[in-house]
Amino acid sequence: MTPKHLKAARALLGWSQEILAKQSELSLGLIRLVETGGVMTETTKRKLMRAFHSAGMRIYFAGAHGGIGLRMRKSRRSDDEQNSEV
Repeated sequence: MTPKHLKAARALLGWSQEILAKQSELSLGLIRLVETGGVMTETTKRKLMRAFHSAGMRIYFAGAHGGIGLRMRKSRRSDDEQNSEV
């Protein structure tokens, strides 16, 4: 996970650094550090991935699903609306 992944995922979710810190249970200072290229431990990475995953965000890396990218899971409401139109 790179700083660009973090920033892009936050942008897609509409999250500030403060919200990401709260959702991941990490300090705001640590979020700022890793977004500027600071060292990210495995524990930090797991907490960030868990926060994004719980919000419906998936981050894919090279080799998985054909390359690096972000994907949002459809909201429950969108699924229900599509089913009612059938």
